[in-house]
Amino acid sequence: MASPNECCGCDHWTIPVQLIRSFEYRTLRTLVLKGVCPKWTTEQFIDYLRKEMEISSRVPKPFLKHQFDTVKILHKPHSFKTSNPVINLDHDDWILEAGTSLQDFGIVDQTEVTFFKCSEYEDYKLNPVHKTR
Repeated sequence: MASPNECCGCDHWTIPVQLIRSFEYRTLRTLVLKGVCPKWTTEQFIDYLRKEMEISSRVPKPFLKHQFDTVKILHKPHSFKTSNPVINLDHDDWILEAGTSLQDFGIVDQTEVTFFKCSEYEDYKLNPVHKTR
């Protein structure tokens, strides 16, 4: 994958990513990705995200060991935010599909996305309860 500086010659985006380690306990971290190419596929974006997670001091080690596998749009710029503080449960059609470019999927600069484990998301949708420690 090309680095952000060697992209397709298009404008680069800034994409805030909310890493969700636990839906029930609201274990979250935000990582801001800069230099994202709109023409990247979902797989290229996830590869870049994982590399940035490894080098960022904002991502604790337990997050690095977690099995993240799915990206979903949380919030599009200049639109309404979800009332759920963890993830948008209303739009399963906002889960990024493999092989689709970011711009073809409707992502624009400053679109907030989430990165999580799909099986945990499915469990949380069935019972969206928040626990305390």
